[in-house]
Amino acid sequence: QPIVQDNQVILEEDALETITENGTVIIDLNESADLTLIEIVLSSEQVKELKAKNAVLRIEKGDVSLEIPASVFTNGDEAVTIVIDRLDAVPNALSNVYDFSITQGNQRISEFEDAITLIFETDATKIESEENVKLFYLNETDNLWEVVGGNYKNGKISAGTNHFSTFAVFELETSAGDENEKGVLGDQNTIDRANGSN
Repeated sequence: QPIVQDNQVILEEDALETITENGTVIIDLNESADLTLIEIVLSSEQVKELKAKNAVLRIEKGDVSLEIPASVFTNGDEAVTIVIDRLDAVPNALSNVYDFSITQGNQRISEFEDAITLIFETDATKIESEENVKLFYLNETDNLWEVVGGNYKNGKISAGTNHFSTFAVFELETSAGDENEKGVLGDQNTIDRANGSN
């Protein structure tokens, strides 16, 4: 059972000693689901153990879960901090908006060879067509939401990503000639302004 103090989550030092080869370690933070920002801290020894067993770290926090293969921790056996940050809601989103980051030692790891799986709960009451429900990330260079994809089932969408950013779930619009067919949604500046006026 993880120890949660303020916004920081620490695993007991021997928590990972019983991991099996290629196993999954579940960090259940559902009791802390209301926290807007949470940091999961893994010690150097725990990182070493995860990598030695080629394990997957599954973090469950209310309406979002992450499945992180130990192979993404590429900065040796340095300690790891994983941050889950729930941001302000945006119009038309079918989920909460989350920003994720991984820091190992003094190095921020933002791109991964092996994909991290993100699982988002959605507001099923707003969905018109389940097949158009997709996970998007915010392209911060041009402030556009771009499609990641994913599989929607029973109110949840799961999708793999090879980079961390800001993510949310939207429904693709499919009208002819619509820019959204290419998986691009409105300008985030516009969204922010609209959001601020609510």
